[in-house]
Amino acid sequence: MEISSLKEITDFEISFVEKLAESITSQLFTTKITMKTQYLLLQSQQQAEELRAQEEEARQNIEEMQANREEAMRLKSDAMGYLNTVNHSIIRADFSLDGNLEYANTRFLDFFKYKSKEAYSMHVSEFFPDENRDEFMNLWNALLNGGKHIEQKFIHKTKEGTIELLSTYSTVKDLHGTIQKILYLGLDVTMQNANNFDSLEFQAVDKCIIRVELDNKGSIVDVNDMFLSTYGFTKDDIHEVNFEALFSKEDKKEFEKAWQQVNNGQNYETQIKRTLPDGAEKWFHVNYIPHLLTTNELFKVTFIGTDITENKILELQMQKRISEFSLRENELIKKIGDLENQLSKK
Repeated sequence: MEISSLKEITDFEISFVEKLAESITSQLFTTKITMKTQYLLLQSQQQAEELRAQEEEARQNIEEMQANREEAMRLKSDAMGYLNTVNHSIIRADFSLDGNLEYANTRFLDFFKYKSKEAYSMHVSEFFPDENRDEFMNLWNALLNGGKHIEQKFIHKTKEGTIELLSTYSTVKDLHGTIQKILYLGLDVTMQNANNFDSLEFQAVDKCIIRVELDNKGSIVDVNDMFLSTYGFTKDDIHEVNFEALFSKEDKKEFEKAWQQVNNGQNYETQIKRTLPDGAEKWFHVNYIPHLLTTNELFKVTFIGTDITENKILELQMQKRISEFSLRENELIKKIGDLENQLSKK
């Protein structure tokens, strides 16, 4: 504040002006603080309203996730039903890496004539006659050391005698490729041809999966009804067609990778996404299973596919929702932190 006068300004006038300036300054400062407080209060109310809206949205997301979990449980129940069907159709057992029996289904126990308490912890070699044990253990050790899966007819020793089974021993690995256990699958070939997929043992399973039989060049030899209905083909459409021709340009690399592995006598397992002729997108869990001659040459490949579309969509939706929820949570925490900092500066 500046004051000019044509006469000398007295002390009391100077003092009055100084007090007046202080009063005006104080009033301006108070007004400024009040306006800032009102602004922060309004901002706080707006953010509180946003927080309430986000909390409501988060609650709805949690309810949706709960519904998704229930749907996942239902799908898991369906999968267990499928697994039970397989267990009633195929002889199955799990062995530890030491060769000890850890699990055996009812068909295994029935064929080998053991009760569950008797069979558990038996060594895999005990299911072979004495004269065949050393030969089998050489195959077993090669399998554990990264060799090809074992698939051939064996004479197995049971509690009451012997039985001939078409047996497959293959490794089960975790996501890091570490072997966790050995899976055994067996079919009775005493009375019938084990490769006949029209046998009663396979009818129940064959209705639940997509199956394609390929020769050693990749040409289609046979398919089941599930494959035809899923892809909209007739058997005449795909007879002697190379399986690779059914893949898009982008997916052919995946097929080439699978074929290279089965040519080495190893199973190939993955998940694939396919666009069907009607435009629908489907996810499948697939296995390429090689069949070798006694000379270890590839003579055919079985392609097995299971529709996992519902599970996959549910998995992707849950991943997206969890990611969105995490992002919103971080934004909320940041806003609260900013608000606290602004209020503390007041």
